[in-house]
Amino acid sequence: MDDGIKRKLVGAGALVIAGLLVIPLISPQTQNAQHLQLSVPEMPEAPDMTMSTPTALNIEVSDLINPQQAAVEPKSVVIDEVVIDDEVVPASSFNLPEKTNTGQAVTWQIQVASFAQAANAVKLRDKLREAGMQAYEQLAQDGVHTRVFVGPSFQKSELEQLVPQIAKAHKVKPQIVPFQPKAVLNSAD
Repeated sequence: MDDGIKRKLVGAGALVIAGLLVIPLISPQTQNAQHLQLSVPEMPEAPDMTMSTPTALNIEVSDLINPQQAAVEPKSVVIDEVVIDDEVVPASSFNLPEKTNTGQAVTWQIQVASFAQAANAVKLRDKLREAGMQAYEQLAQDGVHTRVFVGPSFQKSELEQLVPQIAKAHKVKPQIVPFQPKAVLNSAD
């Protein structure tokens, strides 16, 4: 390409850029910012966000036990009705949560299976979720296997009813184990 044509193209580009910068400055709308006031709506009032404080539900817990003692049967207490936030809710029998030696309620979960391939664990987790169960997967302490769990729940008896259903539907040998959050598992390493 000829140097003269290149210079003409560069000059034309510079004029276009200068025009884009200068024309808005000399526009009549830039002289007065009243058009901005017309286009911006007024600030709406904030809605009232006050709410009543919920009240806690107190349920008695069983005596202190070791969570590793699987032979301990949870006690049941019959409750006709429970009052929650000034509403009377009918209730059937509740299993009282078991407690550890430190007084913490024991939370249970079903260990469904353990897989070397994480994709297989995710497939089983999704099937359990489709069946309406609270399922999740977690990397084991060895860093290789991925375990699939259902739960957690304070109601061990509810989980005991799910074990045969899971075993039959997915051809696995699930077992009920105490729930241990991932942070607790890693701190033992």
